[in-house]
Amino acid sequence: MSNANYNDSKMGERWPLIADTIYVFDKEYCDYNWWWSIHQKQAYFVTRLKNNATIIMERADTVIDEVILEDGTFKFKNKQPCGGKKNLYILKPSVT
Repeated sequence: MSNANYNDSKMGERWPLIADTIYVFDKEYCDYNWWWSIHQKQAYFVTRLKNNATIIMERADTVIDEVILEDGTFKFKNKQPCGGKKNLYILKPSVT
């Protein structure tokens, strides 16, 4: 969809967000505030977290089957995880 030197998360921001849709993307589409905008449109997403993501696991179900190795609920630990960029999941905790 883009050149190799184009930031993947910026490409994701071009996608139309439709309620009740599930978006599936890899960890290179890591932008917590974009994820927040998906949530605000009442859509869903499935992705892998980067190894250095600072999270606190609230509930974890491991080894669901051969395809899904882990599923769980977590919250973010840092209010400003990326060089001072504010994480809207922490700043706007109310879920609609």
